[in-house]
Order: sequence, then C-alpha cells, then structure tokens
Amino acid sequence: MFRTVRLISVVQTLTHDNQVLKQGLIHLNNLLASVEPLTKFVEAPGGSVLLREYANVCHLPDPLQSAQATPLLHRLSAVHSFVNVFTYVCKVGQV
Repeated sequence: MFRTVRLISVVQTLTHDNQVLKQGLIHLNNLLASVEPLTKFVEAPGGSVLLREYANVCHLPDPLQSAQATPLLHRLSAVHSFVNVFTYVCKVGQV
C-alpha cells in the first residue's frame, strides 16, 4: 500500500513539471512518425502491414519477441504504452 501511495505522489509531482510532459510528447511524436508505414495503402491483394511484417520473419523461432524482426509491431506497442501513461498521468494529476 505504501508503495502505491508513494508512486502516486511521484506521478503527481511529475505532472506539474512541464519538461516531463514535453519530453514524453516529443518521444511520442517520434514514435508516431516511425509507424507511418501503417497508414500507407497496401497494394493488391491488400492485407495488413503488420501481418506482412510477421509473415516475412515467420522462419524465426519467436519473431514477436524480437524488436529487430518486427519493428513496426514493437513501435506500435510503445505508442500504446505512451498513451496509457499519459492517460494515467492526466487522471492522477487531477486528484
């Protein structure tokens, strides 16, 4: 319980530091630029950019564990994490 209270206190303190949010948004912007291939039109027969990425490395034992083998998937996961962190920071900052 004490760790949770301390973590919330630390996050509340960080929400008042503009540099923390600014740096986070800069990193998120860079990540969004790096996943831009996901927005491109896929030539016929169509399909998914992520599925194509996975299919190209399916010969590896576990390509989903390797950021080098599936970079778009890992970057998209990082974008999701940033969104979750910003959501949490905004909720905690309102308390």
